[in-house]
Amino acid sequence: MEIEPKTLNIPLHRNGRWGFVLVAAGAFSSAVAWLFSPGLALAFTVSCAVVVPALWLFFFPPHLLRGKLPRLFTYVLMFGYLALAKAAIIPFFVSLFHASAAA
Repeated sequence: MEIEPKTLNIPLHRNGRWGFVLVAAGAFSSAVAWLFSPGLALAFTVSCAVVVPALWLFFFPPHLLRGKLPRLFTYVLMFGYLALAKAAIIPFFVSLFHASAAA
């Protein structure tokens, strides 16, 4: 019995566009949400700014980060980015929202 299927002569290359499509979808959704509820748009934009880069690094790692030890480095980068997001990125978006709401 054969464990692996026979080849279908279809090249299986990684599609690197999915990350960009995800970022574009988040930006478009935030812009549409801003028309209806600025508070909801702020929450959605902040969550996209925090989660999408971390998930992008985790699900679409560069070729250098694909082994066991580099996977540990990926986790360290991801948790470091989340700590930076808590300290800097979220307050930046909130202050940007309050500045645009005051204007």
